[in-house]
Amino acid sequence: ERYSSRVAVATLLKASPEAEGKEVVVCGWVKTNRSQKKLCFMSINDGSCQANLQLVLEKDKLDPAAWEAAKGAGNGAAVRVAGALKLSPKEGQKWELPVGSIEIVGPSDGGSYPIPPAKINLETLRGLTHMRPRTGVMGAV
Repeated sequence: ERYSSRVAVATLLKASPEAEGKEVVVCGWVKTNRSQKKLCFMSINDGSCQANLQLVLEKDKLDPAAWEAAKGAGNGAAVRVAGALKLSPKEGQKWELPVGSIEIVGPSDGGSYPIPPAKINLETLRGLTHMRPRTGVMGAV
C-alpha cells in the first residue's frame, strides 16, 4: 500500500511509455532554474538517483504568485510539484514534467547556497557534512 502520492525521480525516469499523461507529485531540490518571459525550465533531484527531472512551467498555467515564486527559486530550494508526465521531445532525456502546480517548501538563496551547480571541491565538501547527500559526488558512492 502506498502511503504517499509522491513519486521518486528515479521511478519516473525508469517509467514505461504507458505512464505518459499520468498525474504525479514530485518533491526535490532545485539544481538549475532558467526562466524566460512565459516559460521556466527547472531541474530537480530528490537524491533517489543521479539524474535530474526537468520541469516545464508555463506562466499562463500557473497563478501569478506561484509563477513569481518559481522564477525566484534558487539552487537548493525545496519544491513540491504536480503535473502530468510527458515524453520529452529533447534528446538525452526521456521524460519531462509540465507543471500544473508548484509549492516552494523551503526557499534558498542561490547566491549564498554553499553547493554550486558545477563540480565541487572535496575539501570544501568535507566541511559541509550536512549538505553531502545533495551532491552528485555522494550519489555516486
